[in-house]
Amino acid sequence: MEKKDKRNGDTADLRKRAEEKIRADDAKTRKKLTAEETRKMLHELRVHQIELEMQNEELRRAQAELDAARTRYFDLYDLAPVGYCTVSEQGLILEANLTAAKLFGWERKQLVKQPLTSFILNEDQDVYYRLRKQLFESGAPQVCELRMLNKEGNHFWVRLHASSVQDATGPAVSRVVMSDISERKRVESQREAALEALQKSHDELDSQVQERTAELAQANEMLQADIIESMRAELQIKAALEALRRSEENFRRLLDDLPLGVSVVTAAGETIYANRQLLDIYGYDNVEELNKISLKERYTPQSHAEFELRRKARDRGEFGPTEYEIAIVRKNGEVRCFQVFCKAILWNGANQFQALYREITERKWAESQREAALKEIRRKAKELREKNEELERFTYSVSHDLKSPLVTILTFLGHLEQDMTGMNKEQVKQDLGYIRIGAEKMSRLLDELLALSQVGRKINPPEEVPLQTIVKEASGLVAGRITERGVEVKVTKAEFVLWGDRVRLVEVFQNLLDNACKFMGEQKSPLVEIGVETKDGEAVIFVRDNGIGITSQFLPKLFIMFEKLNRSTEGDGIGLALVKRIVEVHGGRIWVESEGPGQGTTFYFTLGKTCLQKTKENQ
Repeated sequence: MEKKDKRNGDTADLRKRAEEKIRADDAKTRKKLTAEETRKMLHELRVHQIELEMQNEELRRAQAELDAARTRYFDLYDLAPVGYCTVSEQGLILEANLTAAKLFGWERKQLVKQPLTSFILNEDQDVYYRLRKQLFESGAPQVCELRMLNKEGNHFWVRLHASSVQDATGPAVSRVVMSDISERKRVESQREAALEALQKSHDELDSQVQERTAELAQANEMLQADIIESMRAELQIKAALEALRRSEENFRRLLDDLPLGVSVVTAAGETIYANRQLLDIYGYDNVEELNKISLKERYTPQSHAEFELRRKARDRGEFGPTEYEIAIVRKNGEVRCFQVFCKAILWNGANQFQALYREITERKWAESQREAALKEIRRKAKELREKNEELERFTYSVSHDLKSPLVTILTFLGHLEQDMTGMNKEQVKQDLGYIRIGAEKMSRLLDELLALSQVGRKINPPEEVPLQTIVKEASGLVAGRITERGVEVKVTKAEFVLWGDRVRLVEVFQNLLDNACKFMGEQKSPLVEIGVETKDGEAVIFVRDNGIGITSQFLPKLFIMFEKLNRSTEGDGIGLALVKRIVEVHGGRIWVESEGPGQGTTFYFTLGKTCLQKTKENQ
């Protein structure tokens, strides 16, 4: 608005001065004009007026464009990706753009009148001093790289372009352009470190090459000496070269005749030479056919992964192991194992790797057989220890539990003898009753021990039986106890088939159902659920009740023979031991879980490969 008012004022002033000039000119040249001269003059004045108006329009448009350009200039100046500063001859900052302020971490107004040197690291002050000196001496633009400080005191690298500008009305100033090159410097530092490491590796490799070259040169000298001694004196250089060629052919023929596989490969694994034995090992006719097969296909996955580790080590300048084992895949798919001896050699003037292959397939097979045998021996030894421990517990339990009814029988036989002498019929009848109870208990123990001992030895022909059928038969055997306690038995409706000794499988569910009914406690709604779950891809059968539950400290004792957690309950403590034995004979395992007293108990067991789940499609 102010610019528009100024332009209007300038125009009015200009008009005023033009009118005064016309009046002055009229006073000097005042004379009477004819009508034709007056008409021509008016025409000229009209044309001149239009020209002036067009020129004024052009000037206004040029002024608008100039204002727009000035606005764009300030936008470009402030928002430029590099920092701009105008620095006085005394080194003070006269003006700075937003990027410069952002680099230093200060506001622009805080930078004005500050020495630029206050933002330069002390170690780089001399660099800036030399730049200013050369700038004002030569007048030519100068460039340097130095470190500057931001508000937090952190330094950063900049590339500084400085040029001298002579103001028409004032002293010389310098325009300074600052480009942040911290990232470039970081990359250059990393590159220098990498180049240094690479040079070190190169020097080491060069040293090895020189040593090997010296060895080969010495060997070559000895070979030449032998050749010269064996040749006639008049033999010329051409004959010597021919002999050397024949020697190389003989050497390759010797490699072809070796019983070991020999190859020369590049660091990337490309085979450039393979003797006949190695080609036969892989089953290919020539090196070209062998190289068409990728290393990933030639090696087993493990051997290929090990090769990649060796290759990466060579890329880092490390040679890696000189002896290792690999498993290769032949053309026909057969896997064979080899011991490889590797060393670096010069081959056709280039550094390559020579490998010798010695087959160890039979040794590896023997080692695997031995390991399997040792594993089986350890398993058998563990099983034998467990059986011995079980036998010790069994012997102790049998001697203890059979002794009790025997003591009862012997005691009441003594009483019976006395009562018979006194002809006390009632007492005799009571004595005989106790003797019968003791004998029945002993008979029951012996029957249960016999049944336990027959598990795994006396085997009925295996058959497929639905789970529901097995549970139904087992429920019938304990129907009295189920009815007495009012227990509800729920069985899964999923189609699930068991494969095994039907009689023994019924015994498993019979004992688990009987055990669940005995330990229902005062449960008002006693319930037993039987079903199947899948855990880690394995079918797991469960028998779950809502009875009195079990404290966690007693869980490990449940399957020990003659172990009773409650001596007042029925039974002799053989039932769950019998269940465990039957499950193990069927290739399965059994365990129990309970969250504690009053929380019920769940027995889980598997039957190895004897469980088959059938669907309607495969029935």
